[in-house]
Amino acid sequence: MKEILFVLLLLTSLSLHAELVTSPYAGVCVDYLPDAGQVVEKGSPLIKFDDRFKKIQIKIAELSLKEAEEMLKDKKTDIERARTLHKRKAISKASLEDVIYEYQITLLNIEKLRLEIDEMKMDLKDYVMRAPFECKVIKRIVCKGSGTQYGTKLLEIEKL
Repeated sequence: MKEILFVLLLLTSLSLHAELVTSPYAGVCVDYLPDAGQVVEKGSPLIKFDDRFKKIQIKIAELSLKEAEEMLKDKKTDIERARTLHKRKAISKASLEDVIYEYQITLLNIEKLRLEIDEMKMDLKDYVMRAPFECKVIKRIVCKGSGTQYGTKLLEIEKL
């Protein structure tokens, strides 16, 4: 199951200079970094969302990776045993190929888990919304601890 998080801020023009910042995904707002009236530079943090669930997902995936790596060691031993048995004609070539296939599948699953973990770790940066340009925070619309959905109005900012 893959969760897609949008990195871009959703902005809606309110006037010539004012913009409305809306949530790019569902989450819980845990912190406003600038105060209303404060000027922020481009790239500065505006809002932080709760990232605990994503961190738990990463830990679970890392444990699954360790388990798969241990399983790979067992599969490698199984291949050595199957090769020995095949040389003694105790098992068929098809049985040996099945053992090799299981090893290869485990190896691919490990690579998949590594990629998923890397992707989830990159997603963590998306839990902090940053200013798309130098701006002044005009108004906070959502309070700390509030749940948001895609498109929830969060802040009104003014482009400088």
